[in-house]
Amino acid sequence: MNTRFLPANVIAHINKIYSSISPEMTAHYERWRTDPSLSYYNISIDDIDAWINFFVNEMRSFAVKRHPVVKDHILSEFNLPSFHPITIINYDLSEGFVNVNDNLNIQEDSWTGDYFETVPIQLKAIARQGYEFSHWSGDLSSTDEIVEISLEDTFEITPNFKPAKSLVNPIVINEINYRSKESFDTDDWIELYNPNDSSIDLSGWTIKDDNDAHIFSIPSGTSIEADGYLVFVKDSARFSIQFPEITNYIGELGFGFGRTDSVRLYNENNLLHDQVGYQSESPWPTCADKTGNTLELITSNLDNLLPESWSCINSYGSPSAINELQTSILNEVTLYPNPVRSILTIDGIRGAFNTKIYSNIGQLVYSSSNVKQIDVRFLSDGMYHLTIEKEGEVIVKNFVKY
Repeated sequence: MNTRFLPANVIAHINKIYSSISPEMTAHYERWRTDPSLSYYNISIDDIDAWINFFVNEMRSFAVKRHPVVKDHILSEFNLPSFHPITIINYDLSEGFVNVNDNLNIQEDSWTGDYFETVPIQLKAIARQGYEFSHWSGDLSSTDEIVEISLEDTFEITPNFKPAKSLVNPIVINEINYRSKESFDTDDWIELYNPNDSSIDLSGWTIKDDNDAHIFSIPSGTSIEADGYLVFVKDSARFSIQFPEITNYIGELGFGFGRTDSVRLYNENNLLHDQVGYQSESPWPTCADKTGNTLELITSNLDNLLPESWSCINSYGSPSAINELQTSILNEVTLYPNPVRSILTIDGIRGAFNTKIYSNIGQLVYSSSNVKQIDVRFLSDGMYHLTIEKEGEVIVKNFVKY
């Protein structure tokens, strides 16, 4: 009654349906206006628009009048003393929000709903990434994240959040296999990476593709080790045949990933934690479409929303391992000086090659071909990631500009 059955919401739904069918109503009337059954039921319509508006307005009126009637009916049916409004004030939605009764997320600056006496209300303060819960203020003062309220009058409460003392780096969607090679068919799988110094509990987290109906709930008790990887597979049997040495995987996903799709990771509070929307065509790498390769994040600290942050690094991918070439014709490549002020030299490479430089947030800032000395004076001071591609292989080297 405090959400979808509010009069404004019901009327909006009626208006939406009406707007979708109204273009057909006049034509429908013209076709059937001479139907003999109309006179049988003593129906005579002289003004079709007025007829339609009358009944649509009747439904809108019902939406307004029904709401208080239902509340009074509940009071009478369950012998409840009364109901009162509770107002939740949130000064900064970017820091966190409130969950009511474990099913309603309040994502508004100010929200009011009516609840009944003697029926307790559970409120849970949920902090967003980078913040933690501090305390409740208003008509209740508490430092408990979850509180239970029994209303006896109007009630107002505010959740307060603060920057987290110890920042936890986000879990990263690090590798995607969306279309296997026929001769090396692992079926679809993805890999998550934990860049933190401690393990992260993933109990109650969920994985989705671009369809909200496709949901995989990560089992209770699942954690990802510090600086570790965890693979989620569509078909455990197929995956284990091709990668018998890998044991830290979880299946079955129950759905696969398309050539153009999304991988979305939600935390235990159903907040979007990480997502990648990819394609099998440019500007995304095209090398992972039924070739045996996978989409691999070049380095885990790049922005995985950007196509240029991904590549096909290892044949058949690198599930449960760092995304870097195990054997490479580029192994002898070095950069000097590092740190560098002006000219960065690439040594240990011959023949044709392509170079790209990315900022620490994944922005492409430079690209060239066959250039072994790069003037980096145009770069701001900081850490950068240089990728070198040669004959289909890619290597990543980090350097510091000062």
